Amino acid sequence: TDGKTTAPADTTASKAKKTTKISTLHLFDLATGDTLNFQQVDQYDFNKAGDKLVFTKKTEAKDSTSNIAGVYLYDLTNKTLKKITNGRGTYKNFTFDDFGNQLAYLGDRSAEKSLVKDFNLYYYTAQLDTARIAVQKNTTGVPANWAVSGDGDLKFSKNGQKLFLGLAPIPRVRDTTLVDFEHAKVDVWHWQDDYLQPQQL
Repeated sequence: TDGKTTAPADTTASKAKKTTKISTLHLFDLATGDTLNFQQVDQYDFNKAGDKLVFTKKTEAKDSTSNIAGVYLYDLTNKTLKKITNGRGTYKNFTFDDFGNQLAYLGDRSAEKSLVKDFNLYYYTAQLDTARIAVQKNTTGVPANWAVSGDGDLKFSKNGQKLFLGLAPIPRVRDTTLVDFEHAKVDVWHWQDDYLQPQQL
């Protein structure tokens, strides 16, 4: 499959609390009938040739001692699994070049409840031990007060020598210390309106 895929969320709701079950990614080899199961998978994607699988594993916030979370790359030809990014976070937009030799993706390792997400561009090839951050907000060439866009697409050029990504202005953090009545609310109306503003409301 060539499409970007998110593992289905398998959740059950109870009256007391909502619990999330672990999602398992099943990799079935049609030729041999072999099945591999990867636990706690959040997202996954294949390269164009279908011989490399990248996926993310997530852990619960309360499970802070676990070393499972991160990004993994499974080589279907060599049957080898390698962890290329370690740590909890949001990883998405997995993009292989046409040859399947380079991998790029977006990653945000800020706290889950952060008001502003801090996405970085991760880059990986087989020559690297782990994926490295190739572009972040203070990288040369990124304008001041701009950062890697978490909503931008990633795309390698046909020859794999260039990688296109999205940048966006860093949004201002909303001041949550002010209560609602301290925010100005304005009703705009015109003297030729058919009804007074209180009637319109």
